[in-house]
Amino acid sequence: MQDKIESDQGDRYCTECGSPIKPGMRFCTNCGAPVQDSGATSSESVTESASIGRERVDNDMADGAVDAETAPGRTESDIPAAGPAVPAAEHSVSSGELFERSDATAASRPAVAPIDFNTGSPAEQRRSKKKTILIVVAALVIVVVAATAVYLAISSRTGRAPGAGADIAAGSEDSGSRNAKEGQDDGAGSAADDDLRGIDISGVNLSHTYTSTLAAKSGAGGPTFKFAYPDKWNIEKTSVSTDSEHVALSNSYSPTIYFDDESPLSRDDSSSSPKVTITRIADAKFSPGTSQGKSYKDLGKFIVAKVEMAADQPADPPTVFLALVPEKALKDTDALRTDLARPQFEYGNLISFYCYYDDGVYSKEEQQQLVAILASLTVSDSPQTSSSDSTSDDATSKASDYVLPDSDKRYMGESELDKLSTEDLFFARNEIYARHGREFNSDKLNSFFKGKSWYHPTVAPDAFDASVLNDCEHKNLDAIHKIEVERSSPYID
Repeated sequence: MQDKIESDQGDRYCTECGSPIKPGMRFCTNCGAPVQDSGATSSESVTESASIGRERVDNDMADGAVDAETAPGRTESDIPAAGPAVPAAEHSVSSGELFERSDATAASRPAVAPIDFNTGSPAEQRRSKKKTILIVVAALVIVVVAATAVYLAISSRTGRAPGAGADIAAGSEDSGSRNAKEGQDDGAGSAADDDLRGIDISGVNLSHTYTSTLAAKSGAGGPTFKFAYPDKWNIEKTSVSTDSEHVALSNSYSPTIYFDDESPLSRDDSSSSPKVTITRIADAKFSPGTSQGKSYKDLGKFIVAKVEMAADQPADPPTVFLALVPEKALKDTDALRTDLARPQFEYGNLISFYCYYDDGVYSKEEQQQLVAILASLTVSDSPQTSSSDSTSDDATSKASDYVLPDSDKRYMGESELDKLSTEDLFFARNEIYARHGREFNSDKLNSFFKGKSWYHPTVAPDAFDASVLNDCEHKNLDAIHKIEVERSSPYID
């Protein structure tokens, strides 16, 4: 009996109900009481549990619940001194007692913090917080990018930043008062936009010139126009027919400037002229005179102006130009022709000298060059040739002034170049450079070009930039040089 009790003392039992506790369990599966550490179960608790178990067995045997027939061969000494007591139904713990024990047990348990299953572990909470911050930041970036795109789109359509320089018609002054300001007695017109106001073009070096050829080629006479332009600008395109001439002057960073001399027959009298707003920028050199017996002096003084043409749809932004216009157009817009969707004035034909313009896009230097070129246009009258003798004399005079009069505007064929002498090929090749003001180290060339009325030497040989030549001039140089090589010309290195 004693041996049995001692062998059982290594087992663990609940101190509340005496039920056996399996290794590793932290709570009693019978009553829910917390299990103490293995070393914390005192001998007194074990003895008490054994006594409770023995008392219950004695009571059962006294009541007849256990006898020799149901437990043959069992004696009192067979009852373990410290074993789990299995309570009989009539000796079950009352519900009130159980609740009391449960309350006492709960009071003795350490407080456990509740688990929030919605937030997860601290690491998950940190990841969730970072994710939320990233989403908010990404949303803000998208909003900023979208707002910037809208800003740039509006700026490119209107030619100015949104809200900058609000339209007078939308403010306290209507379009009528605006036109009245443009027609003040001093004829100065309204002030130019801030980016063009007070622009100084006196320092712009206009080292190259272009002279129109329509009057000479048509044989009918008429005005001849000439304009000047700086280095790095090129005559990119020319088109001359029997009644019109179109020229495009451009460089790599500024808007293209257009010169058009076209027949009045191209006017569309059925089209309505758009509403025009004109702003003075600078005075121009153009001085009208008489052409083919008709005086155009009533056009008066000319200026470079900013011209805004209203779009067909009121919601669309206007088309903006910088253009050469009569100053009188500030007061009377009928002095300007706009039925062909660009600023024009009548001078024999319809003349236009202009470029498309966007506010706030170009540097001050680019603006100065644009205005200076537009302000440089001049005109002279070419009398009509009425006889074969005068035509011949004019052709002879022109031929004496140039070897190849239009080598800057027309691709020369090999057959016509082959008709020139070796010396003339030499002069023709360098004539292309001379048109752009290049000086020469050769005394022969300096002597030859010095007598030409169109030659204005302004660029030293070492400072000359061949990028000023247009495609037509480059191709003609190659064609001339090829023939010179075939002839073993003494004028090439």
